Amino acid sequence: MSVLGVIRSNDQNHVRTRIPRVVIVGTGFVGSTTAYALLLSRTAAEIVLIDRDERRAHGHVQDLPARGDDEVQT
Repeated sequence: MSVLGVIRSNDQNHVRTRIPRVVIVGTGFVGSTTAYALLLSRTAAEIVLIDRDERRAHGHVQDLPARGDDEVQT
């Protein structure tokens, strides 16, 4: 398995309590949809995606919307 990417939110003005890190193993339909929903809800401060197929997983990270206050590392 390879670590695909880390998405960190730098939004310091967010009032709700945030989960520090969420790790999603598998970037199929469920994993990629979960990552997208977490990104939009700003529930997690960091989202880590892990998958066996690095190219497929990398594609999912690139497809996630880039927000001005988010940092994507691959």
